[in-house]
Amino acid sequence: MLLHIDASKHAWLQQGRHWDLITILDDATSEITMRSWWRKKGRGR
Repeated sequence: MLLHIDASKHAWLQQGRHWDLITILDDATSEITMRSWWRKKGRGR
């Protein structure tokens, strides 16, 4: 099994805060095995 991990930072929600969407999916089947939202605390975007 080969897993692909991808992350994308974006102002996903209309509040303007930036969130990271972390996704792990199976490379062969494209099945999403994990998906999680993370918000950075502190300074910066």
